[in-house]
This record gives sequence, C-alpha cells and structure tokens, in this order.
Amino acid sequence: RTATLHILDRSSEITAIVAGSDLLAFGALQALRERNLRCPSDVSVTGYNNIPFGDLVSPGLTTVSVRHDELGREAGQMLLGAIEGDKGVRTVVLPTELVIRSSTAPAKY
Repeated sequence: RTATLHILDRSSEITAIVAGSDLLAFGALQALRERNLRCPSDVSVTGYNNIPFGDLVSPGLTTVSVRHDELGREAGQMLLGAIEGDKGVRTVVLPTELVIRSSTAPAKY
C-alpha cells in the first residue's frame, strides 16, 4: 500500500502494477481505492503466488501461480545442502501459470 501510494505520488501515468506477491497486490488495490482510482479501468494489478481467496477480492486478482509444494521442496533441498556444506549456487526454474482474473485489462496506448 505504502509503495503504491509513493509511486502514484511520483507519476500520474501509471497504468499497471506487477506486485512481488499477492499480499503486496492487495495493498496496491487498497492504495488505488484510497486515491479513487479504478482497477483495472485506471490501473491494472497483478500479483504472484495465487494464494487462497485471491479470486474472492474485488476485483478478482490476476496472479502468477506456482506450485507451492514444489517451491517448498526445492527450498528445503537447498537449505539441507547449505547445512551440509554445499556452497554452490544453483538456479531452479519452476513452472508457472498466469491466472487471469478481473484486475487486469488491455494496455491503453
């Protein structure tokens, strides 16, 4: 919410917000309401995680879905490796899916 308010104070040309998590996206939606901006008519908002109940807020939150069980398993394996002395850096790319709901609209040019 605070970051979105700061961004809105700096520019009136914002048309979309991509938040790092669904909870941050909820804060962005709150800030838009405080400024009497409509989502998605004025500003589109997208989150990440596809947390439960994201489809129950108004507007329904567009989000990037990742399988939490796979994410947890990979994080656990990395943590165990670090505990066992593995100092290597490993990159893991997990499959994601864009879940389109009503918080996004086509870009306005």
